[in-house]
Amino acid sequence: MAVNQTIVFRVETFEPAKDFNPAKPYKTRLKWRDLMGAEQSKLLLTDPQAVIQDLLKIKVTTRPAVSTKARRPARGRNGSRRMEGFQS
Repeated sequence: MAVNQTIVFRVETFEPAKDFNPAKPYKTRLKWRDLMGAEQSKLLLTDPQAVIQDLLKIKVTTRPAVSTKARRPARGRNGSRRMEGFQS
């Protein structure tokens, strides 16, 4: 399964309606809006909780890593980085 992080997904429990009773035992409806703003959906055989866990896991593992830059040594009073001598 692939997930686009910019798209918000909604997970619903699927229950067949009077006028729509599919042959497969669908359990979940995944909904989202496409780039044109139209609502899209996909019926899934997976339980809703499993779909939610998979979506969250994929979004967390694909989140860009936070860069940690190395800190520069602190500067002295006059902006110098030289080591100050100390008296014993």
